[in-house]
Amino acid sequence: MALMVALAVMAMIVGIQDSIKTTDRVEFKRIHYVSEDALEALNKKGVLDQIGTEWALSNGNSSSYHWHLASNLSQKYLSTLIPAGMGYKVLIDDQIIYADERVPESSMRTETRSARMLSGYLPGKPVLGYVARAYFSQIKSKTTEKYVNMPFIVHGPTLNSNLEVVYEFSLPDDAQIVSGEWVLNKAGGNTADMYLNGVHVASLDTCTNVSSVNVTAQLKSGVNAARINLSAGQYEGSFIVVRYRTSTISEDLTFHEKLPYINSTETADCVCQTTPASCERDPSTAYCYHGYPCCDAGSHAAMFVLKVPINFRGTISSINGRIHGRGLNNFINVVLNSVPIKRHDFSYDATEYDYALNLSTEDFSDAGIDLAGLSGKDNWLDIYMDSDCATAYDSVALLDDSYIEVAYTPESAIGYGDVTFGKSSMLNDSEWDNAPYGFSSWNFSMSIPENAEIYDACVRAFYSCECGGGFVHYGMEAWSDGKSRTTLYEAEGPSGTEPVFYDGSTYHDVSYFHFPAQYVNKGGEERNVSFSQYSGDQSNMSIREGSVFFVNYRINAYVPYGDPKAKAAGSNLTIWYDSDQDGSADGSVYVSLGESPDGFDPEDDAVDDAIMRLLGGLNFYGVNPAYPAGSYENPIDVEITSDLSVESSSVGDVRSMWGPAVLKLVVWM
Repeated sequence: MALMVALAVMAMIVGIQDSIKTTDRVEFKRIHYVSEDALEALNKKGVLDQIGTEWALSNGNSSSYHWHLASNLSQKYLSTLIPAGMGYKVLIDDQIIYADERVPESSMRTETRSARMLSGYLPGKPVLGYVARAYFSQIKSKTTEKYVNMPFIVHGPTLNSNLEVVYEFSLPDDAQIVSGEWVLNKAGGNTADMYLNGVHVASLDTCTNVSSVNVTAQLKSGVNAARINLSAGQYEGSFIVVRYRTSTISEDLTFHEKLPYINSTETADCVCQTTPASCERDPSTAYCYHGYPCCDAGSHAAMFVLKVPINFRGTISSINGRIHGRGLNNFINVVLNSVPIKRHDFSYDATEYDYALNLSTEDFSDAGIDLAGLSGKDNWLDIYMDSDCATAYDSVALLDDSYIEVAYTPESAIGYGDVTFGKSSMLNDSEWDNAPYGFSSWNFSMSIPENAEIYDACVRAFYSCECGGGFVHYGMEAWSDGKSRTTLYEAEGPSGTEPVFYDGSTYHDVSYFHFPAQYVNKGGEERNVSFSQYSGDQSNMSIREGSVFFVNYRINAYVPYGDPKAKAAGSNLTIWYDSDQDGSADGSVYVSLGESPDGFDPEDDAVDDAIMRLLGGLNFYGVNPAYPAGSYENPIDVEITSDLSVESSSVGDVRSMWGPAVLKLVVWM
């Protein structure tokens, strides 16, 4: 009997426990179905997106208007979907948005959790908002430099003739000249007079080789004309570096070289140095310069050779030109990179006085020139103007309607909104000591903006050699700290190869070469130009006064659409600028941006954000990160106008941009 009672009690207990477990399972399923059905209903109605949007706009502030909207939306819909007798709460990324404790959570018997991923929502990241971009259609002024390279003229010391050279070059029509320096290179033993825009600026005596003249007062906007009158003797060209302000945004990358007017006038009978027996007026022979051999029984020599550097980076489509000579009696000969291109021979009876040699792409192709191979290297077009000593006219001239033009698609074209700049460093007489030598290595500092894109760089170096009457094997190098040191030019002896020219003595040479932009570091690092000598006494070789390093770079003044912001109202701003790029503010411009300007707020305003990004790119000298770009303490380096171009647009569903955030619904009873 006792055993039967015990078994009955045990059966009752097991039955009660099983009943409790069944009840728990039923309750859990019930509240889980309620939770899942509620979230699915809110998702289909788009309420989850609304809650996520308001939560994101609240930026984590539970006291904000948007947080209260998210809470109210949760209460409004879930209070009708979740039955009485159940409590619940809504969380996003574990932040409680709303809680209903009709049943206290602390006394709950059963609990379930449902979750949904909300792609496109994060605190402070808008989902429905505005984007904006900004750029310049014009500027008021930028400060830049231009390197005006006058083509080299090899005019032999053995010729008894004077030389007149007139070279025209253009500056922007609104250019305001800041400074200008004109460097002339000639050998000793002859004299020269320099004129700029009709004003006599310098006279050089027979002892002067390289002269540097300040021509700031003589330079002007528009077309300028530089004229040189040289007595019999060697001349190898000149250049001008000018610093100016202009509203021109970018330079043209096309190559069109208007050739100078050159008049070589005989003052006495020609003197020929040699008479090669093999020189029977061979059209393939590039006579005559350096040694000036005669080309017909010892009675004529080259009056001058014009050497035009042709440098470009891109895909060439055509090359053409016109070489117009006057007073000729023997030939015009055109050579590119030592390859004869075209030649016209004149009669000996002095009847041909004027002739134009027209050049076309076919002339270069027929000569075997690989046009594609000209890109990215130094190319030299040599134009020989010759005359017979016995029967020639008193002068031989290249007329100023002559030109050479290369049409090409730039490898790195100037883009919309790009502002281009030029910058130079010159070795002047204040740095040059220990005459007649200079420095075997020329070191200088130049600041190039970190956000710049360098698209061209060149060196023009004058140098001397006291080498006991003979030349040695040497090279020229140029580099920036941290970049590979690479020999960019090598020469051996007075014949050499372009771009080094020799004046017939052991004292004076000149080189001109471009080098790849990747060898130029940005920032304020040291730059170097030096000799690399392979034999002999290096101390006897030196870089001389008047040498120049020049670099061209660009800054992009266009910013694309940025991240979505809550509004695109814009603001009224005073933007300070530094016109001379010395780090101090020189003036300001007042701008009104956007349709409904209010307080400047780049964090929430797409228009203000775009302007801030634009100004940041134009602030590259004297940067003070403690202040915003365009402020008085941190001015930008371009003088802008009040007409800034800003475009804003509303954006809609950008759900893939942020997140995902996790929304949870917890239900209990």
